[in-house]
Amino acid sequence: MNFSKTTAYSIRILTLLAQNKGKVVSVKTLHQQLELPFKYITKLMTALSKKGLVKAIRGREGGFLLAREANDISIFNIVEAVEGTNEKQTCSLLFNECSDDKPCSIHFFIHDLKKQFRQRLVETKLDELAFQEFPENSTPE
Repeated sequence: MNFSKTTAYSIRILTLLAQNKGKVVSVKTLHQQLELPFKYITKLMTALSKKGLVKAIRGREGGFLLAREANDISIFNIVEAVEGTNEKQTCSLLFNECSDDKPCSIHFFIHDLKKQFRQRLVETKLDELAFQEFPENSTPE
């Protein structure tokens, strides 16, 4: 499963904010540390603020911090805030019609996998990502 670029960036940004618990982090710092496009971050932070995931601090020493505790934000909350909850089902085998009433050969298998994946996103909290130890050379490029 791949996330959209916007969701991936959001998770990276919120993870960094969680690691800096209680500290205001500027867009410039996010840009420098995460090597993400400055304008993209600015636009994204506005959207995340509107969704209640981050709090904007104005002024010379302004920036962003998490609006809630990291252990209260699930990865699903982030995905939902950025992408919404697209419940539209598309057939994995690309049939025009595929539903519970007229399933393709792997319809229920894929449906179960999607349910398990969604549940894992709901159960996984931002603080788990923020303070997880990664093996050397395993970070994304």
